[in-house]
Amino acid sequence: MSAEIREVTKDGRGLWINMTLTPRVDENNNLIGILGIGEDITERKIAEEERNRSMEKLKKALEGIIQAMVVTVETKDPYTAGHQRRTAELATAIARDLGLPEEKIESIRMAGIIHDLGKIAIPGEILSKPGRLNEIQVQV
Repeated sequence: MSAEIREVTKDGRGLWINMTLTPRVDENNNLIGILGIGEDITERKIAEEERNRSMEKLKKALEGIIQAMVVTVETKDPYTAGHQRRTAELATAIARDLGLPEEKIESIRMAGIIHDLGKIAIPGEILSKPGRLNEIQVQV
């Protein structure tokens, strides 16, 4: 059996230990003792916590960038305001119904939000033009 245990030293420092316990038995399979091995994994746990904090900061920054892009697209094409959010919600619901892992669901949600990002490069008069596009407009 193995477990990661957090202890506090007498001087108040946090200490992480990976403890592995193995039963020792005699020839009749009677328990005669337990062998325990402990490994100090404090540095690894601190690095993991730091990495997790950095990942959270990156996720928040990415969300902010994506939100700015959504606002840009919706400003350029106000007729479809809310479309990206609704697409993301629908895609997320389908992914959940399919039982996909949470990490995949989050990727699908983001893809739903940014799927119309290409509209930023298209002139507004083409995006909001009623009816069919002429040959020149199609080429833009």
